Parts: sequence; C-alpha cells; structure tokens
Amino acid sequence: VTAMAYAGHYSKLPFLRYNDRDLRIVEMTRDAANDFQRHVGRPFERRAFLADGSLPKVMFIGDSYARDFMNVLDAKGYLSMIDPSYWIISADCAPYFQESNETLLKEIWDTPNCRNYDRYRSPEMRRTITEADVVVLVSNWRADAAPFVLETVDRIRALSSASIVLVGPKQFGGVDVRALLQMTVEERVNHRNTTEAEILLF
Repeated sequence: VTAMAYAGHYSKLPFLRYNDRDLRIVEMTRDAANDFQRHVGRPFERRAFLADGSLPKVMFIGDSYARDFMNVLDAKGYLSMIDPSYWIISADCAPYFQESNETLLKEIWDTPNCRNYDRYRSPEMRRTITEADVVVLVSNWRADAAPFVLETVDRIRALSSASIVLVGPKQFGGVDVRALLQMTVEERVNHRNTTEAEILLF
C-alpha cells in the first residue's frame, strides 16, 4: 500500500481518470489561480498611455478586483480595444484620494504594508488621471467607504474631464471543486453558486 501510494503521488496515474476539461479544474492550484488573476493586469501596472492616442485611454485604479475587471474585459476581447493603465492600491490601505495630511486615514496609510502604494500623490499618477478618457475605480470597498469614495470622485474630477466608472465588490460564493468534478458537463454549465444576500452598493 505504501509503495502504491508513493507511485501514485510521484506519477500522473491519479489524473488519468480525468478528461482534458476536468484536468483544467484539477490542476488549478491556488498559486496557478493567483498567477492567472494577475497576468492580464501586470503589463499595464503604472504604465503611461501610448503616445499616438489612437485608442481610448482607460485608467484602472484599485485592488485585485480591478485586475478581475480587466480579466473580464480581456476575456470578451475589449481590452485590446483600449489603451489601459493599471494603478494598484490594496483595499486594506484606504484607496481614497484625499489631500489633507490630517486625514483620518493617515494611520492606515502609514503602516508598513500600505506605505509604498501611490495614492494619487505622484506626478506620474496625476498625469495619467489628467490624460485619461475614462477612470475606472474598482475595489473591495469597506462598509464605511461611501464618503471617502465620493471625495475621491470629486478630486479626480478636479484634475480630469474623464468619465468615471465606479465598480462595486463582487461575491461568487464558495467553489466546491469535488462537487464540480462529479457533475456532468451540462450540470456544470448550469450550476449557480449561492451568494450572500447583502451586497454593498454605492
């Protein structure tokens, strides 16, 4: 039994029972999922817009939800139709545009994990805002975010004539991989997760 266990662990024998479609689910580890989630946005991080200006200039500001939003656009073929620039600010680091050093958020901004994010301070980020045709704000907004988000929108409008798109948080429910693998293809396509009843909206 021990020998069979080692043979199974160090070979692909356990995976032979899965077809190609199911293998894509089995092989999607947390690291692989994170890499997939990041690969679209990574080339556009802190990127200046193209000089020729032939495509709409779209600036994405936010956390991993902003990357997810870019992934959706990429999957539908829209990302290739715009000139994107992505500026990441973690949701835990108060991703709001405020001028005052006396802000209530200063104690969050000054933590080691948040200090390095550019929260609308650098000339590069402000120039990108000024040049943008559209600014998309996407984040896992905190429950008390509304007044800060409104101020952020007002300050962006003071810098730019860009259209501003505000995207709220998403919630897909838990994913049970074993349950998915036991479904037929038709059942899997029609499967819907149960999400939380309360979704934060602005």
